[in-house]
Amino acid sequence: MTFMVYLAGLVLTTLLFRYRLRLCRSERPWLTAVLTQVCAVFLGVILSKTVFVLCQLPRLWPLYGFACFIQTDINQFSFTGLAFGMMLGARLFLSLIDSTSTGTVDTVNLYAPCWAIMLAFVRFGEHFGEHAAQLYGVGSMVEDPAHMFFPVAQANPAYPGEWFYAVFMLECFFALLAAVVTMIIHRIDRQSWDKRFSAERLAFYLALFQIFCQSLRANDPNKWLFVRAEQVLCAAVCLGLVLRYTHLTRKAKNEAFSFYWFLPTLGMIVAILLLVLVELALDKPYYFNDISRGVCYGIMGGGLLIMAVMEFIAAARRTRYALRKY
Repeated sequence: MTFMVYLAGLVLTTLLFRYRLRLCRSERPWLTAVLTQVCAVFLGVILSKTVFVLCQLPRLWPLYGFACFIQTDINQFSFTGLAFGMMLGARLFLSLIDSTSTGTVDTVNLYAPCWAIMLAFVRFGEHFGEHAAQLYGVGSMVEDPAHMFFPVAQANPAYPGEWFYAVFMLECFFALLAAVVTMIIHRIDRQSWDKRFSAERLAFYLALFQIFCQSLRANDPNKWLFVRAEQVLCAAVCLGLVLRYTHLTRKAKNEAFSFYWFLPTLGMIVAILLLVLVELALDKPYYFNDISRGVCYGIMGGGLLIMAVMEFIAAARRTRYALRKY
């Protein structure tokens, strides 16, 4: 059933991408849509497995050796690696054909909402098959009977009456919401996809929200002690994108590096360090006077808000001064 969910998502997003290409009068939309998805999925799966193995190499290599790179256990793949690999695969392929088959259409930005929807299907697939039996993608146990229903919570098939919050559905919902908002913006403002960098901004906010959702997950196989590798990877993506905005803007302005340009990056670093302290407090609250989880998540929300504001500042500067997208 999980495979069928993935296949349905792949077919749906391919059809959507073909439709969006056709609306923009792209040449050969069917061929472009299908080959883009093939490249995206291929590189996504490769990087998903590679990133997880590299993160857990000291633990996996002594047990399995090189075979750890070919194991198909769904718990041994990186979601961040999958997302990054899919976007990178699509980006590389679309760059090759941009001048021959798509005219002036910025296909990376057109593809971005389809990519987010595919990620939503990947998360939704955790409701079925092995994931349900292993309760992968869930959070804390549900104590309020009013919350014991899907999609808010996931039942434990091994113990009837036991429910856990379905964090994977929260991730699925946000990815769908981000995709819909992006498509609405594209519809209202042509320049948002034709002249700007909406794909990168969508990637930023998906990674930002993933930092929060990853903290809610009770079962996370990709960890170093209390440090969740997926959160580190998402934070690195967010920081890297803000650095990219700043670099392109400063280069377009031809100005020397100064505190003015470093401000968004500094804000990102401060917010990320704050998130590290929050994760430590969640794992070892006795080091912080037994601070409650509610307070911790409130502080985390503040840190994520700071990161969003820094991205907004850096993106606004890039929009104003650096029209070049890549």
